Parts: sequence; structure tokens; C-alpha cells
Amino acid sequence: MLLQLPAGHVPLAGMPCLVKLPLGDGGGDLVIAMAGELAHVEGAHAGVQCRSIDLESITHLRRLIEMNLGDPSASERELKALIAAAGSA
Repeated sequence: MLLQLPAGHVPLAGMPCLVKLPLGDGGGDLVIAMAGELAHVEGAHAGVQCRSIDLESITHLRRLIEMNLGDPSASERELKALIAAAGSA
């Protein structure tokens, strides 16, 4: 995941982090949360590698992928490919 860093924030690659992505208008409890590690930092951007994600967050992420693809079977293929890629990394 690529994130834009706040002005003046200079983290180092390898640092642990917690990423929280609010869903909707931000007024609800829908959040995708994951523990990660900064994989690389380039200027005002940082790449985060997900290290763990809870079941509720992965459920929200899966639903978001399904809605964007418009085809539940396509989302299943995409998730299987992501899991396979993560397992080989």
C-alpha cells in the first residue's frame, strides 16, 4: 500500500506502523485496520507491507473489492492471487 506522509514526517524503512482506513463518511465504525512495516520511503510517500489484518477488516476489504470489480467470482480470483503472491514473498 502506498501512503502519502504528513508534511515534516520522516519515518525510516523497517519501522512498524498501524494503518487505519475509515470507510464511508468517517462517521461510522467501518474501518480497515492492519499492522504493517514501512517497506520504503521516497520523499512524501511510504510503501507499507501488511503484516497482519483482523477478520473484520479483511471482510470489509473483500466487500470493497467485490463492489469495485462488480463480479464476486472475479474478486475470489483476485484474492486467491493476492494470497498466493503473499505466500511466495
